[in-house]
Amino acid sequence: MDQLIQLISKNEDWLIKRVLGYAKKLGYVKYTSMHKEDWRLSISGLSGSLVKGIELYNDIPELSPDENFVDDPLTDFGCVEAEKHRQRGITLSMFLGLMKYYKQSYIDLVDDKCKAKDKENCKLFLERCFDRIEIAFCQEWAKTDDQKLFKELQDTNRQLVNEKNLYLTSFESFQEPVILLD
Repeated sequence: MDQLIQLISKNEDWLIKRVLGYAKKLGYVKYTSMHKEDWRLSISGLSGSLVKGIELYNDIPELSPDENFVDDPLTDFGCVEAEKHRQRGITLSMFLGLMKYYKQSYIDLVDDKCKAKDKENCKLFLERCFDRIEIAFCQEWAKTDDQKLFKELQDTNRQLVNEKNLYLTSFESFQEPVILLD
């Protein structure tokens, strides 16, 4: 599995391009940022979780009915991101749908760059890792009742309104015209 660690670690830009390509093609960018660096954060975090999983499991991580997937170091990043997206009003189906294209991107990477003799084992390992991540955030998401979801959305909306008001107040208080350049 050392080859898989190297493959994931050395191909961050490739993965970003692939995931962003899927997101554009399939309409997910209507709801997300188009900035490459925002996608880098998610790829970097997800790759870090996958590398932890490779280091943690000696063999393909199987799925048992009695496991607590939420407390698995492999699933940490996925659970944290799912919670953040849920708080912003993203539905489970939308989050899970895009996650399927993250998974496909990592599988595509193995298909494109992995040695033939290791390809099937690496792909199966990634499949199981993503299965564990998806089960974990679905478990976490399912524990959230409607009242809590409503409260999270209210809090997030309040925070966004306050932030917008702060910027508006700041810019309206300038006596001179201001130009911002990137």
